Amino acid sequence: MHARGRPVLGPGGEVVGLSGTCQDITERKQREVAVRESEVLFQQLVENIHEAFWMTDASMRRLLYVSSAVERIWGASRAHILATPRFWIESIHPDDRAHVRAALQRRRSDGRFDVAYRIVRPDGSVRSIHARAFPLRDGAGRLDRVAGVAEDVTDRQHLEAQIRQAQKLEALGTLAGGIAHDFNNILGAIVGNVGLARLDLAPDHPAEPSLREIDQACERARGLIQQILAFARPRP
Repeated sequence: MHARGRPVLGPGGEVVGLSGTCQDITERKQREVAVRESEVLFQQLVENIHEAFWMTDASMRRLLYVSSAVERIWGASRAHILATPRFWIESIHPDDRAHVRAALQRRRSDGRFDVAYRIVRPDGSVRSIHARAFPLRDGAGRLDRVAGVAEDVTDRQHLEAQIRQAQKLEALGTLAGGIAHDFNNILGAIVGNVGLARLDLAPDHPAEPSLREIDQACERARGLIQQILAFARPRP
């Protein structure tokens, strides 16, 4: 209950009574408790997700909130980021700023956007970011704020690049193995025909040195084929 009262004065100014009202504020107190509990749950949620959570006003010109993950990703304190309005745009890699500005200009009227860009941290390191935004509306359906998440995807991009490189090497090994086998078949025909030619010629025939050179060249080619096949075989 919430009670309010005031004294009732008599003709001589003496207090002769008390008047007032009592209001049942149970529902209001319950709403206040529910709001506080929601705020606690909200804090627990945004402070325990991997992505950085942020919130701006409807115009997206004033940053209202950033989660602690922003410190890990951007390498700057939340207090500094909130106190420096241009920190975010200035942290974007110079080569990506025009791309990000264009994406923001193309965003829907409700504030939604999805954009990838790089940032340069205070220590000079470069990280890749994927940011998404979505609208928050009031009870009347009007755009009230814009919230979003920003994820550091640098490590994932490096891993994807390594996987692509491994796939290229695997394809190259398969191609090399096929070429080596075909080349080996060609060499087999050359060596076989050199042997047949020797059967038709005397040992002191003038062509013998040339046939010997062909044999030696084929042996060197076979060694090269073995190296190619060794490269093409799957290894740990």
